[in-house]
Amino acid sequence: MTTKPPIPANLGDPYPRIAVDQADGGDFDAIRRMATFATDGWVFSPDGARAKWLPPAQFHGALITEALLHLLELGVIDIDHDRLVEVTSQGHPPYREGR
Repeated sequence: MTTKPPIPANLGDPYPRIAVDQADGGDFDAIRRMATFATDGWVFSPDGARAKWLPPAQFHGALITEALLHLLELGVIDIDHDRLVEVTSQGHPPYREGR
């Protein structure tokens, strides 16, 4: 398991990031492909985005929801509740850095 850096003590302090290996064939690549397959299935399903013509923000939110639910239901990812509470109570950067 990856060691998680501490949450910054003050809002606006630099937020430490965990390095993610995005190499082809790695663990991240595998869950990315699983999530992509799940969202593609939803988009083209009878109840999916193509059938409903959702506005862009709602469409993107639904894609993220579908991918996360799929990975959580399979037990591939877990939610660290304590970390989630700590991050959301301290405030967190809304965007990724250094993309």
